[in-house]
Amino acid sequence: MVDGMINNLPGPYIVKLSRSSKIDNPRFIPGTGYLVLIEDDLGYAEFCLETYPGNYQSINPDFVGEVGRSYKIKIMAPNGQNAYESNFERLREATEIAAIDHKLEFTPDDDLTYDIAGYRFYISTEQAPADTTYFLWQLISTYKYSTDFKIYWRWEGYLIPVFNYDTLHTCYKTDTLSDIFLLNAENLSPPVVSNFPLHYVTTQTRELMERYSLLVKQYSISKESYNFWRVVKDQNTNLGDLYSQQPFQVRGNIFNPANPEEIVLGQFMVAGTSQKRIFVDKPGQYAEMRYPKCDDNEGIYDNFRWISDYPPSSYPVFVTRASGGTALPNQWCMDCRQSGGVVEKPDFWIDK
Repeated sequence: MVDGMINNLPGPYIVKLSRSSKIDNPRFIPGTGYLVLIEDDLGYAEFCLETYPGNYQSINPDFVGEVGRSYKIKIMAPNGQNAYESNFERLREATEIAAIDHKLEFTPDDDLTYDIAGYRFYISTEQAPADTTYFLWQLISTYKYSTDFKIYWRWEGYLIPVFNYDTLHTCYKTDTLSDIFLLNAENLSPPVVSNFPLHYVTTQTRELMERYSLLVKQYSISKESYNFWRVVKDQNTNLGDLYSQQPFQVRGNIFNPANPEEIVLGQFMVAGTSQKRIFVDKPGQYAEMRYPKCDDNEGIYDNFRWISDYPPSSYPVFVTRASGGTALPNQWCMDCRQSGGVVEKPDFWIDK
């Protein structure tokens, strides 16, 4: 399976290769040891280095896709017998993003006694060039969140005071969203996208706890790429990354020249690309935050009484101070990294 792209933004460009797994046990099996090249219509071939199993990355920092030029991918199997490639495809001019907006919306849920509050994001574009009518959007979220308790001690067979209580209190987490957002603007006159709905993020998680950022990458793609992703979306509306679940028999633009009947899954995209980022703050008083919280209850004090039972392999064990004294809640209640984030602020981050 092939998942890769070249566009007009600076690289490196990533190509992911994997082998098909059983339908009843889908999993990522990296394709390792392949020779991967991105070739242009003037004969230049950019080598892609395997940086970790199944992940190939262009190595020349000066190699950037040029609008109007055509590109394809070539892949040679480790045995040297099977070769795969795509047809040349022209890199279209990118359509600029005019605006990304957000709106507080409430969504009903049959399992709840209240409507779920959250932000829906919308995108509007400038007028698209005449040859660009197919759009694909990829979204990357980053959010700032905090734990419910701070760290006052760490246990390593005995209690050690921690003087910087905020050390692991606040984190930033980045996720590539799995949703697929597509639009055929062929029948729009003029070809301008206005307030097209994108991702919906709710108050059911900590994503809107403090501050939230959404990076929108807008791809101007070919009709063939559009049709590929439309089929993938129809097959599994939650599929955005080809490796979260393998699409069954969704053939893309990759083929074996020596054996055209061989089924090769995946797509190599050539896309004019623009991008824009938006920051939003925590919703106001009309949107109650309903994410799970760490309780200040008797259990966290009982846990601390048995802290000496923790084995050395679990050290350090973080300890907090709550209304009833020294306490030991779950570690994710004090260590924000336990929820998948990092304490380092991203370079692009802007606080209020």
